[in-house]
Amino acid sequence: WMLGLSLAIALFSCTDPDLIGLEIQPQSDRITISSLTESNIFSLTSIEEDSIRVDERNFKLLGKYEDPLFGLSEAYFSTQLIPSDNEIDFGENAILDSAVLSIAYAGFYGDTSQELSINVMELSESIHLDSSYYSSQSFSEGTPLSSFSFYPRPLSKRTFDEDTIGTPQLRKVMNELGTSLLEIQSEMADNESFLSAFKGIQLKANTVGNSIVYFNLNDNMSKLALYYHNDEHDSLRFDLYMGATAARINHFDLQQSLPEDAVGIQSMGGYNVRVSFNNLEYIDSLLSGKVVNKAVLTFNIEDGSEENFAAHQTLQLVRVDSTTGIKYVLADWNEGVEHFGGIKDTITGQYRFNISKHLQEMILGNIEEKDVYLVPVGGASNANRTILTEEVELDIIYTEF
Repeated sequence: WMLGLSLAIALFSCTDPDLIGLEIQPQSDRITISSLTESNIFSLTSIEEDSIRVDERNFKLLGKYEDPLFGLSEAYFSTQLIPSDNEIDFGENAILDSAVLSIAYAGFYGDTSQELSINVMELSESIHLDSSYYSSQSFSEGTPLSSFSFYPRPLSKRTFDEDTIGTPQLRKVMNELGTSLLEIQSEMADNESFLSAFKGIQLKANTVGNSIVYFNLNDNMSKLALYYHNDEHDSLRFDLYMGATAARINHFDLQQSLPEDAVGIQSMGGYNVRVSFNNLEYIDSLLSGKVVNKAVLTFNIEDGSEENFAAHQTLQLVRVDSTTGIKYVLADWNEGVEHFGGIKDTITGQYRFNISKHLQEMILGNIEEKDVYLVPVGGASNANRTILTEEVELDIIYTEF
C-alpha cells in the first residue's frame, strides 16, 4: 500500500508551483478564446515607437543591414574618451610610437561572415554623462579620423604567440589620433579641460552589411592606448577609457517600412505591437460567477521569419497610460518571470504571458486602458526583430462556486 501511494505521488506530482491543484481540474473548467475562432476578440497592430532612451545602455551597437520587411536598419555610437589620470603630463618632447583603439565585443545580431566597413570621427559637439539622450535626437557629423574594414569576430579571443590572452575585441591602430592628442597636452590639465578640447569619437558603418555588432564599453579593454616616449623614458603608455565615467550614446536610424498587414516588433526604437481586447464584455460574460485561477495569453512567431534574423529571446507585455503615455508593467509581472512569462519557447516558437491579475482588473473596470503592448526587452541594447502571426490565444483556467 505504501509503495503504491509513493508511486502515485511520484507520477502525478506537479512540477510547476503555479499549477498546483489546476492540473486535476477537468477540461470543462477551462475556457480557450482564440482570435482565429472568435469574431474580433483580439486584434494586433504594429505601432512605430516614438523614442527610447539610448545613453549609458549596457551595449553599444554598430552596423547596418537590410531587412526584407522592416527595411534598412542602422546602429552606431558616440563615446567620450576619459583619461586614466587626472594629472596629464607626457613629459618633454613626447613622441608617439603607436596608438591602439580596442573595443571589447559583447555579441552580435545577424551574419558576421560579411566584412563591415566603418568610419571613425571626432565629435563636433559635446556629450554629457548627466544628460538624457533619446533615439529621436540627431547629431551633426564630426571630423573624419579614420576609415577601415574588418570581419566581426565577437566569439574569438585575441591571441599572441599562439596563446589566448584576452577578451574578444576589435583593435585598430589610430596613430593620427594619438599624435593629435599628444599635441594638445597643454589643454589636458584635467578631465574637464580635456573633454572641452577633445569631445570624443563616433563609430559608424559606411556600407550595408549583414549584421550589427555589440560592444561592451565598460570592459577595461575598451580604450585608446597611447604608446610613446619622451626625453627621459623610452617606453611609456597612457590609456583613455570609454567606461562608466564616460558619456556613451547609441544612435539608431531605421527605415521603418513594415507593411500595414504585418505584425512586427523591432528593437532600437522601431516597432511595438498593440494588443486590443475588442470584446471584453464577451470575456466577462464567459467568466460570470467564476474565479480566474490562471489566464495565459499566447503569441506565435511566423514560420520562416527567423531564417536570417532571430526573434527576441524575451518580450515584455505592458500597459500605456492613455493620458501620459508612460508604460507600466502589468500586475502579474510583480510575481516574477516564471509566473509572468515572456521568454520565447524554443520548441514551439511562442511567447506566453500569465495575465490573470491584469485580466481581473480589466473586467472589474479598475484599469481604464483596454489595450496592452508587446515591447522588446532591452530595446536600446539589441537589434532583434520579431514577426508574429495574427493568432492570439487566451487560455483561462477557472473555479466555479
